This record gives sequence, C-alpha cells and structure tokens, in this order.
Amino acid sequence: WSFRSEFALLVPSFFMAEVAAAVATAAAPVVAQKVVEGGVASYAWLKEIFASSKNMEETVQHLKEAVTILGAKRDDYQNKVNRSKTKKASETYTNWLSRMTKIENEVKKLVIKYEKESERPPFLCVFPRSNFDQEMKNKGEKVVKLLEEVSQFREILVDPPPERVLKMSAPAMNGTHKNTLDKIVNWLKDDNVEAIGIHGKL
Repeated sequence: WSFRSEFALLVPSFFMAEVAAAVATAAAPVVAQKVVEGGVASYAWLKEIFASSKNMEETVQHLKEAVTILGAKRDDYQNKVNRSKTKKASETYTNWLSRMTKIENEVKKLVIKYEKESERPPFLCVFPRSNFDQEMKNKGEKVVKLLEEVSQFREILVDPPPERVLKMSAPAMNGTHKNTLDKIVNWLKDDNVEAIGIHGKL
C-alpha cells in the first residue's frame, strides 16, 4: 500500500463524479429554473443570463426556451378565460396578452433571421453578429419582464359591467296596442309633454 496508489484511485472517481454532475446540470433546461421570493416567481437570474451572455448561440437558446415558457403561461390563462361563462378577462390581462403576442412574433422572426444568417459564410452576412446579439438580449429583457408580470397575476377574470339597458322578453305587440305604445314613445320624446297618464291595461 502507498499513499500515491490510494490517491491515484481516489482522484479518477472524484473527477468522474464531478464531470457527471456537470453534464447533468448542463443537460437540464436553464430557463426551467426559477426562484420564488415572497410567493412570487423571480426571473432576475434569467435577466442576468441575457445581460452577461458572451455566446450568441447560447443567448438564442435561452431566448427560445423563455418564449416557450411564456407561451405556456399564456395558454394556461387562455384556457381559464375560455372556460368561464359568466366572467371576462381583465384589462390588465388583455393588455399583457397583447404585448406578449407581439414579442412572441418578434422573437420568432428574429430567430428565423438569425438561423438564415448563420448558414451564410461570415463575409456574406448582411447583419453584424454584434447587432444580432444585442437585439436578442433586448428581446430577452422584454420576455423576462412579461414573465415577471404574469407571475404576479392574482385574478384575471372579472365580472362584466352591467348592461346600460335591461332587456326583458315581452310578447309582440300589434294593432291597437302597438298604436298606443307608439303614441307613448312619441310623447316621451316631446319636450313639451310634462306628464303622461295611462289608465286601464295596455
């Protein structure tokens, strides 16, 4: 037995364990992680990833994953809105949905443009990579903001406002009854009429 032989046996096993852990961590979607602060999901770490990213391919991947999560949040809420028969979506949610749809479309177009440019030789690229990288980061910040907003929603359904005119079902009127009703309606429109008296049954 010698210290050198024992150390030689320990180092490879420790090194392999570290490598396995690193590979497992890298394989998990980074954007799927989140921190909960005070019951509200925090995506500050994701904002930091976009701000500090030096690799554009990595930025694109994070952006695509973040938009996918954003779309899933949208689908969950839309299902809730569609199932409701008595309430409607709040103005806050409707506004968020409009901005979310816009940024989702912008990101899709940007990713398609990036993928097309990536297939070109560097000297044939129309847009500098630095411009793409900065635009990706800007979109990423907007996606993070929308994720933070949706994580703070408590209720997206509200009661609809009461109708200004209460509609009630009534039998159709014709003949003498219809003529009498028309007269009453005309009197109501006449500023010179101060009172209307109705006797008997209409």
